[in-house]
Amino acid sequence: MATVKSLSDLKDKKVLVIFPHPDDETVMTGGLIQKLLSAGAKVTVVCLTSGDQGKIHIHGRGQSLGQIRRQEFFLAVRRLGVANFEIFNFPDGKLRSVHTWRPVVGEYVSHYDLVVSYDSSGVTGHPDHIALSLYLMKLARDTKKSLLLVAPVGTIRSNLLDSRVSEFAAAPELIIRLSLKERLCKWWALTAHKSQYQSSTLLLALVASLLPQTEGFAPFDPEKKYRFKHIRFEF
Repeated sequence: MATVKSLSDLKDKKVLVIFPHPDDETVMTGGLIQKLLSAGAKVTVVCLTSGDQGKIHIHGRGQSLGQIRRQEFFLAVRRLGVANFEIFNFPDGKLRSVHTWRPVVGEYVSHYDLVVSYDSSGVTGHPDHIALSLYLMKLARDTKKSLLLVAPVGTIRSNLLDSRVSEFAAAPELIIRLSLKERLCKWWALTAHKSQYQSSTLLLALVASLLPQTEGFAPFDPEKKYRFKHIRFEF
């Protein structure tokens, strides 16, 4: 299992960025995705659910939340420069109990050199985040694949890391600094997920507050025991 020490090591490598819900990919790895593409990596972004059990803050105009969030995901990843992406319709909020997604994830992982996703805290404590993380850790141990865990820093960590799971959050070992251009591109991608914000004004304020100059990550250590906790999570 290779350890990721520098993004330049990933030139021509195949990288899978995989998360449970639309907007996870941009909030957590919008900068990393740009860095990987610039370094010459071949990046694929996969989302397991349409996020249809979440809240909606815009008029649906006859479309379901799942349909809207799928479209938002497509727009966001394109704005980040990603050409290869896929979104599935596994049951939102039930990845812990319904395991039909696991064979799909296992097949995807087998084709990539590096996988990027949540750590065992899930950052927000969402059960889907934790379920995916734990399964990816199992796969990484079994297959010797490299796994890079989200380890938020700055405003992302202070605003999104739930205090009930903070003791399980990965400590950042790889911190990337985003250029102004990369930060603006991440902001542009985040604005695609407008159904998740109550108004355009709030969207701009929230995005600005979540637009840090850095993103943090931690290489998965197969010898380490990663602790986790399932909390009462309100969808």
